[in-house]
Amino acid sequence: MGRFWDQRQCPEGVFAQNLMGIAKEIRTTQDNLSITEKASADWLRSKHPLITKAERLSALAFVMDCALSFVPLAHSHQFLEDAGACSSLDFALRVFVSEIDLNDWHLREMKTITGDEGRTYSESRLWDRKGRMVVSMAQQSILRLPKGVKATL
Repeated sequence: MGRFWDQRQCPEGVFAQNLMGIAKEIRTTQDNLSITEKASADWLRSKHPLITKAERLSALAFVMDCALSFVPLAHSHQFLEDAGACSSLDFALRVFVSEIDLNDWHLREMKTITGDEGRTYSESRLWDRKGRMVVSMAQQSILRLPKGVKATL
């Protein structure tokens, strides 16, 4: 991400407080919330000019997909090594404006809507500096325990 994006985590988000789940033992200000109430957000912009429509749309799809499948892990004090499988199953990218300039700062919010039976459904939303939501992505992901690990409540 650092090669292609300027990115600034919002300090109120879970990702900023537990380093995207890497710092599993660190408590967050959202620990008292259910997983479907927790959110993470960041400000981002492209480090390199995106000139063609193809460049802009492919960068948009990448940044909206990036990290979305492991939002439930990070919001549960876990990281990728805590999952046996963590990957996108399907997604829907919805663009609400005709032009998106990712060379300018945008705010991205990510949250989990639901999760059960080895699958999760999460969303990310992107706003421009005028406060308009310019795109959203909904994604269903597989999220399973590693082989031999028993689920605990």
